[in-house]
Amino acid sequence: MRRAEGSRFRYPQRVRSNRHGWLGSAGWGVLLIAAGCFVPVPELEGECRPGEALVCYEGPEGTEDKGLCKAGTGACSRDAQGVDSCDGQVLPATESCESQEPEDEDCDGVVNDYCATWSRQLGGAGSDSLQAVAVDPTGDAFSGGRFGEEIVFAGETFTIEGGQSDGFIARHAASGGAPMWAKHVAGPGEQSVLVLLRRPSRLIFGGFAGGRTDIGSTTVDAAASQGLMLGALDPADGEVQWLQVWGDDGAYGRIHALAPRADGGVVAGAYVRVGVDFGGTMKLEGLSNDAAVALAVDGMGQPLWLWSGGGNTQARTEGVAVADDGAVFAAGFFRGTLGSGCPDDLVSVDDDDGFLVRLDPDDGHCLWSYAVEGTGSQRIRGVLAVDDELILAVDVEGSAVLPDGINYTPGGDRHLFVYRIDRDGELVWLRRFPATRKIEAFQLAPLPDGGVVIGGSAEGAVEAGETPLTSQPLEDDAYIIGLDGKGDTLFARMFGGNGDDDVMGVATGTDTNGTPYLYIGGEVTNTMDLGQGPLAVPGDDDQYGWIARIGM
Repeated sequence: MRRAEGSRFRYPQRVRSNRHGWLGSAGWGVLLIAAGCFVPVPELEGECRPGEALVCYEGPEGTEDKGLCKAGTGACSRDAQGVDSCDGQVLPATESCESQEPEDEDCDGVVNDYCATWSRQLGGAGSDSLQAVAVDPTGDAFSGGRFGEEIVFAGETFTIEGGQSDGFIARHAASGGAPMWAKHVAGPGEQSVLVLLRRPSRLIFGGFAGGRTDIGSTTVDAAASQGLMLGALDPADGEVQWLQVWGDDGAYGRIHALAPRADGGVVAGAYVRVGVDFGGTMKLEGLSNDAAVALAVDGMGQPLWLWSGGGNTQARTEGVAVADDGAVFAAGFFRGTLGSGCPDDLVSVDDDDGFLVRLDPDDGHCLWSYAVEGTGSQRIRGVLAVDDELILAVDVEGSAVLPDGINYTPGGDRHLFVYRIDRDGELVWLRRFPATRKIEAFQLAPLPDGGVVIGGSAEGAVEAGETPLTSQPLEDDAYIIGLDGKGDTLFARMFGGNGDDDVMGVATGTDTNGTPYLYIGGEVTNTMDLGQGPLAVPGDDDQYGWIARIGM
């Protein structure tokens, strides 16, 4: 039988696609059609023949056939431009950090990357929480928090004195996280360590303390129900170098943030209600609501200056930062009038508005102020000084006008925005993390090359990069998100089970090879797996603290 002349047409042996459009045909095929057996097929203008079965894959290039990812099949669409749906394909997903049967869910060729190289559970009877972490130059970690009833460190049991909780501070070995020493922050009232900062020759800690406070052989008496607690330990052995507790009779307050000063001291971010006397003219009194506070102290804990805002309406400082040239910034949220002594006083639009103020490093007076406004609630939850610029984290419930001039109205209960501005307040970049339910940021820490890592909790699905973070049903899960110096996502991980889980503290370090790593810590209510086995809480109503080292 004589063969007819060949007729050339597009014959895709494998058609690929990605989210940005079709990558095209794998090549041309040539079919010789025997006369009388087949009807010649004309050349098509599209990528395939309508109805033709194709192999397809819509994931990022380089991920197919890695880890769990694989191609699927679909029928060529009527417009001959690709498949309408690609059935059976497996696309990259967020790495689960599951340790029992670990898989490469994000299909980058590495199993459980950005998961824990070790993790430790901290707790005993009652409700326990790790609130803060810090990094030692040796690579060791420090943890701080609170516990209810009792907690054990390296065979030593701490038991609360009489309040609902006592505090703790511990040092953990870089390899494995075993406690090297631990200190009990005790007293008849409530005590808690909320923030840590490693400085040359000392470890600074902040939080709150009720009444008398004992750490080892050091005792400080205070009249406050929950006074502002600030102190320093020798990082080598945990011995107290100095300890301060401030607050009038019945006062309620907390130190939430610390930033280093070039002179060896720190700036503390806090809020206080009723009143507090720091000595001299540095006194607040008659406060009917929370007042936002920024307090500078020297290397021995002696107050240098005080800034405050609010007090008759709610205001809280959530973050402080000190730039390389000494410029001081305080950020948080307020309701009503901030009354901060700034050239332009800030008045909230609706519920809570976020605020950022720049303070004189010598006397703390306000140089300028800036507000994040909108309907509902907008709260600046942290500020970080990086490369002579600022990175801020803002969670929004309702709407918000941000530095790009756009009025954002997110869905869900609460969204997160992270953005970078220069010293003039001009926007450098902005990243939005929408959530079907809510996402909150509790801690920021710097990454190399101007990046930042954010830790907090989220519920529902969060758009955080190539693949969304998705929590377990009904409860918050802990998360970390890393951004590079341009604001692009480096990694995003979520940890948690069926309980309420949070990342409360984040700290970053660099090993001797220049490789960065993270320490994170927080609280777990039921169970969670960070990559090194499940952390399980014995009772349904109990809450434990935890600390983990994350490899990068």
